[in-house]
Amino acid sequence: MTTPAQLRDQALALPEVQEGTHFRLPAYRVGDAVFLVLQSDEYAVLHVDADTAATAANAFASIEETYRDRTLIGIRAHLPELSPDDLRPILTAAWRHRASRALLARHPQ
Repeated sequence: MTTPAQLRDQALALPEVQEGTHFRLPAYRVGDAVFLVLQSDEYAVLHVDADTAATAANAFASIEETYRDRTLIGIRAHLPELSPDDLRPILTAAWRHRASRALLARHPQ
């Protein structure tokens, strides 16, 4: 089980992350790009690429790909069914997906 507080701590441990809101929901940005939105105490949306979304959705029944119209946004994760260790690589992938090239060059891992 992952709590919103645990996910928040993981997000803020990544380089140059800012905490704020997105449509009045708690959100985390790298630069100007949102990479994580907490929809509730149970659900989070992580903005990832298509390969990461497909891999995560296939690996965990509690993760589903999420779309706006026909455009992939990322994944929606049911936090009570996932451990912090399950989410850490997906969260890092979301951060990397939204980080600038310059920032990625400074933080290659």
